[in-house]
Amino acid sequence: MTYLIVGNNEENIKEEIKRLISKLWERDLNEDIFESKNPDIHILEGSNIKSIGIEDVKNFQKDMVFTPFKELVQIGIVFNSEKLTPQAQNSFLKTLEENSNTTAYILVTESERSLLPTVISRCSKIYTKE
Repeated sequence: MTYLIVGNNEENIKEEIKRLISKLWERDLNEDIFESKNPDIHILEGSNIKSIGIEDVKNFQKDMVFTPFKELVQIGIVFNSEKLTPQAQNSFLKTLEENSNTTAYILVTESERSLLPTVISRCSKIYTKE
């Protein structure tokens, strides 16, 4: 399962991520998933760097090889996915194609035009309200 959230309002994006995770975990979220240290949420943050390269993606993929610790599904979130280099996106493609029923990826971007068409084609798109 791979989702692409497109939007530029941080609050709306976070609400959409919470809604999606609640659905995937089949439970209400009582905790702040962005503040808590849930072992089944892995975040690749690209806010403080100019690009997210292939090494960043490979390290992220290593975090995602395990089965969920306490939830139904482990979640991998890539904020600022427009910063993924073409090489990083190509490296990520196989992971997106072959992920299991216990793994979900959420890519977040302001503009889907910055992603390769092959990446976009593997995602269910969600547009946030602006």
